[in-house]
Amino acid sequence: MLRYGFAEDELKDAKITKRSKISKEEKKDLKAKNEDYVDMAVEAFTRNTPLYDIPAYYKSMREQLEKITVADIRSLWRKISDTRILFSYLRGPTPKLSAVMKGCMQL
Repeated sequence: MLRYGFAEDELKDAKITKRSKISKEEKKDLKAKNEDYVDMAVEAFTRNTPLYDIPAYYKSMREQLEKITVADIRSLWRKISDTRILFSYLRGPTPKLSAVMKGCMQL
């Protein structure tokens, strides 16, 4: 990345991959059992994190994903000391929301 830059095609490929993962996760989360919702509520309360509406959360993820540009990636790449955060968001397994928010708050 630092040596060769980040191409528009790479971003398009990463977005396709991420969109697919978002869709799979959304389908899985929408089939959650009542006990899963209780676990989410307890975790949100005990860790002082937001409890979110699942369809709205995934809609927001899709909207934010579409707003990411190559210029954003290049700019963030220089600012983030641990570049695995950005790379894993775009390509790798989806981290928990709390991990993403914690990483973003450190910018």
